[in-house]
Amino acid sequence: MLNRRKKILIAASLLVASVLMAYISGILYKGNFEYKFRTKRFNRILERKERVSAECLTDLKEILEKGEIADPESGTKLFTLISKEGITILEYLDRKLVYWSDNSFEIPVIYNDTVFSKQFIFIHNGWFLVRRIMSGRETWIALLRVRSEYGFENKLVSNGFPEAFKLPPGTGMAPPDTTPYNIFTGGGVKIFSLSFPAERSFSLFMLIPAVLWSIVFLLLIILIVQCAAFLSETGRNLPASLFIFGALSLLYLVVVLRGPPEALGKTGLFTGYQFSLSSLIPSIGHLLLLGMAVFSMAWFFFRYIPVGTEKISNAKYFNIHLILLLSAGALIFAAFHRLFITIVYDSNINFEPYRLLELSWYTIYGYAAIYLLAAAPVFFLVKTVKETAPLTTNSSFAISTGVSLLIFLTLKISDVDPFLPALFFALFTIALYAAFRKKASGFNITLIISLIFSVYALFFVISLSGEKSVAKKKVLAVTYSSEHDPEAEHLLINLWPAISADSSLAKMVSREFTTQWEIDSITYYLHNRYFNGYWGNYSLSVVSCRNDSPLWISSEEKMIDNCFGFFRDRIEKYGHNITGTQFYFLEGQGGRSYYIGQLFFETEAGARMGLFIELFSDIDSFQEGYSELLLDKKYQGYSRLKYYSFAKYINGNRVLRTGDFPYDKTDEAYIDREYDYRVFNREGYNHVLYRNGNVTVIISSRRISFTDNLISFAYIFAFTLMVAGIAGTLIRKRGIKSLFYFNFRQKLQISFIAVLMLSFISVGIIVAVFSVSQYKTRHLENIKEKINSIYSEIESTLAAEPELEPDWRGPANPSLNEYLISLSNVFNTDINLYDKNGYLMATSRPEVFYRNLTSRRLNMDAMNNLETLTKSEYIQREKIASLEYVSAYVPFYNRDGYLLAYLNLPYFRMQSVLAREISNVIVAVVNFTILIILITMVLAVVISRSLTAPLNMLSAGLASVQLGKRSEHLVYDGKDEIGELVVRYNRMVDELQESARRLADSEREFAWREMAKQVAHEIKNPLTPMKLNVQQLYKAWKDNVPGFEKRLEKFTRNQIEYIETLSSIASAFSSFAKLPSPSPSEIDLIEQIKTTLELFRDTENISFIACWPEKCRIMVYADREHLNGIFSNLIKNAIQSVPQERQGVIKIGVEVKQDRAVVSVIDNGAGIPDEIKAKMFTPNFTTKSSGMGLGLSIVKRYVESAGGRVWFESEKDKGSAFHVELPVKFTVERVE
Repeated sequence: MLNRRKKILIAASLLVASVLMAYISGILYKGNFEYKFRTKRFNRILERKERVSAECLTDLKEILEKGEIADPESGTKLFTLISKEGITILEYLDRKLVYWSDNSFEIPVIYNDTVFSKQFIFIHNGWFLVRRIMSGRETWIALLRVRSEYGFENKLVSNGFPEAFKLPPGTGMAPPDTTPYNIFTGGGVKIFSLSFPAERSFSLFMLIPAVLWSIVFLLLIILIVQCAAFLSETGRNLPASLFIFGALSLLYLVVVLRGPPEALGKTGLFTGYQFSLSSLIPSIGHLLLLGMAVFSMAWFFFRYIPVGTEKISNAKYFNIHLILLLSAGALIFAAFHRLFITIVYDSNINFEPYRLLELSWYTIYGYAAIYLLAAAPVFFLVKTVKETAPLTTNSSFAISTGVSLLIFLTLKISDVDPFLPALFFALFTIALYAAFRKKASGFNITLIISLIFSVYALFFVISLSGEKSVAKKKVLAVTYSSEHDPEAEHLLINLWPAISADSSLAKMVSREFTTQWEIDSITYYLHNRYFNGYWGNYSLSVVSCRNDSPLWISSEEKMIDNCFGFFRDRIEKYGHNITGTQFYFLEGQGGRSYYIGQLFFETEAGARMGLFIELFSDIDSFQEGYSELLLDKKYQGYSRLKYYSFAKYINGNRVLRTGDFPYDKTDEAYIDREYDYRVFNREGYNHVLYRNGNVTVIISSRRISFTDNLISFAYIFAFTLMVAGIAGTLIRKRGIKSLFYFNFRQKLQISFIAVLMLSFISVGIIVAVFSVSQYKTRHLENIKEKINSIYSEIESTLAAEPELEPDWRGPANPSLNEYLISLSNVFNTDINLYDKNGYLMATSRPEVFYRNLTSRRLNMDAMNNLETLTKSEYIQREKIASLEYVSAYVPFYNRDGYLLAYLNLPYFRMQSVLAREISNVIVAVVNFTILIILITMVLAVVISRSLTAPLNMLSAGLASVQLGKRSEHLVYDGKDEIGELVVRYNRMVDELQESARRLADSEREFAWREMAKQVAHEIKNPLTPMKLNVQQLYKAWKDNVPGFEKRLEKFTRNQIEYIETLSSIASAFSSFAKLPSPSPSEIDLIEQIKTTLELFRDTENISFIACWPEKCRIMVYADREHLNGIFSNLIKNAIQSVPQERQGVIKIGVEVKQDRAVVSVIDNGAGIPDEIKAKMFTPNFTTKSSGMGLGLSIVKRYVESAGGRVWFESEKDKGSAFHVELPVKFTVERVE
């Protein structure tokens, strides 16, 4: 009790301290301390970067002026430092750009004093600090990137400050003094102020109060549990149960109604995006808190609340009670199952363990909540079965389990199939029953629980995830079955007034173009001003032509006579006008959304110019490579198809296909004409088909394989076993130190598992590293092969050119861009051509350049290697935003060996494929390593058990060796070291048996000698006064002493008393020595105790308290007289131990424990001193002034002859308790 109060005091103290710390940290978090700290750190980092920038500028100037690097290693470090710190070094010679260290942004080709004279400037896609060194004709400039501004964002492109400044996402930039958080240069000049987001994001500053508030909730739950335990230990189970339920419910409701502390709310756990069931469970965070409360209540029930079967003596009532208990367990299990399937099916959380790369922290939170909630049915059923299994029969338990299964019919109310949860419930309870009946070890029971629950969780996680995937594919199929894009049309309606009234656009179009660059400038303008954001899902094509000019159609490889007529015919044939605009939706365009807009302008010469804007939905917008750079994160389009294969059919013919599945050219093999929806499996894929008129859409995903299930089971089982082990430790309340004490078998298992784990992990790492290396090597080989192939193709077309200009046109190609695009489609890679000065001439993907993602200049390292070092090929890793890729370069020569351009393959697409393949390999290695480790753990347990089984046999044999009892030989067939030990053990047993026999003979002889001395002494005591009495009587008779008759009468009485004493001495020793063979029979133990107790009912100053099961017969097989002697001696000793001045209370209790009955005789006497406790059952030992000291030794012999044992507990001046354990002949029989 004192220990419990101490725990409550400690928990309360820690709770108060945690609340104070959480509150203070919350105040600091909500104040401006974080922003001041971040601002001060920003200024410190910026000052350091400025200093590094100045040093790098000076060092690089010296290197470039010398024309060579004296120390290559220091030069490499310098360039690495420049790249790491986000510094760009520029060199202008005679005001013309001749060197640039970075091509991530567009740099002015001609030096501009207006731009570079400022200390803080915006160039292309970012803000930079400027530092200059001017020396004669040369100007050296260091640009330090402070912030990026791309105009859009996605997972690869992000606006904001570099990570080195450690600012939260969403932090903006404002003019100086706009906010209190000003940023200064190293010289103390204000350049801007930081504008922190109104909504704070999760950061380290939030982590501290979040952790502290989490500790507060945990300590509060611990305090509630400790208080409930205190009430339970004082015998108030009902108030304790009501208290813990009410307190935890109140805590949860407060969080639901008032919301969590702000720091916890910012973690994302308490938003409903990932999971929301109802207003009572609005988020995954609330679910976790509910799980903690349920686990705490379940643990409290398991530890402190009995199931109530121990007081039920009637068999019928016991079975009814068992049915009620199992029904309650079934109800709890059914409620858990309903919540479990809701969590898996209705959440946005991925619970499939084999999809390792798609898992997130929310997966861990989800599983944690599931396991916490599972504690309710598991703890309840384990407690119920553990306490009822020894007291019931197999048939009764089976019937009770069967009746409780009817509870699962309630699941039909919520449209849940009750069969499978009922089956798992029955399997779980029956397995527990069998384990407890066979007295399985705690480890085995933990293993059984983990195994069954893992199978249950795996089955429903996989099946429900499959159903969720099908539902998602159905939604996508409906979405993509239409060619119309409502969102695009809405945007076009809003854009039209601005586009039609754009004077800058009119000025650009109202003149005839002579170069491709002039045509591209209109595309860049339209894209940057109007067609960005959502339009990243579309390919933008712009055609500007006169009414009478021809038009080259590259897709059909033919020339159209009249540009206007071509578009007019298409609009009339397929177009549908979008109200209020000159945009048209064109139907029948291969299943994609296709829009054309037209604007007409008059030139100064009176010619009519037309601008035709084509927008074509891009099915590849979700694929790896450039597309990921171009998509705005606010819009998705086809990106939702990233993890699926997709096909679209119009009038039965395939018009669109993407992904790995090889769809047929027609939909005949897939459709079911009776239904619009169809879900089917084919060729290892699960397909969802949707028909919308003449349009058929199929979305497919890979089916889950047996290997996937096996890997998922390995993860779930390992996690379940770990959780079950932790829960078992909490239940058993083992000390921390005890967790590190292992027996030999456990040490053997740990050694096996450690060696195997180390081996397999090492092998897994080696395999992963080797596979990654092989993939990268193959990747580089592919790049080399591809660039050689493209070089050959370009050579066949352009090698005859003496010079190559951006406005090049060929017979079959209207522009150099179109030519590269056609090659790009053939070789499935993007292509760039740079002129001899390193400036972009043409590209197959112009969007990357006009979206301000990178510069049109060649990478300087590549240019140095190709131009200065005259390498024939150069491959290096490059970066755009946060996308890293491999880029290959070769110089392109004409037939005369004259350099025309530099050919560049930025390997975006295959780089992403490589990353995906490497990730898949690593995941596969990790998954199979986990699976093999789990298998080896099981094998280690099995093998260690088989290896230690002979040792256990030896241990049991050694433990059974007792003096006075015959020990059996052990049988072992092996010829190993264990066999040798068994032989020696058997020899030792024989020798010990002989020694015991000799010792027994010696002790017996010594004992009889001692007994003879004792008998002689005891007999001599009354003989001496008898002799004196005879002598005195003879003398009185001889002397004729008066009153001789009275003397004779007194003498007679004395002699009779002495003779009775001698008779009792003889009887006692005779009884001890003879111990006649018992005559056992079936005896009602309670009735026998009642009979014996009646002999002592009228004892003065003594009251008796009897405690045994009412209306119950406990049948034992023993000698009736022996039982009478056992209880008579114990009760008489208890009476005699009570001091005269004390009111004696003797309690006699009977308790049945499994197949044994324990009778306890407890007194409040003087107790037994410690120094004589060891002698209490020794013959002839007594603490009384009279008696032979044979009573307890006779009790011990009688009890052991009946197959039982006797022991006692005693505390001086408080009393003693003697316990007699006897085997029960029959299982407890309840009678009316």
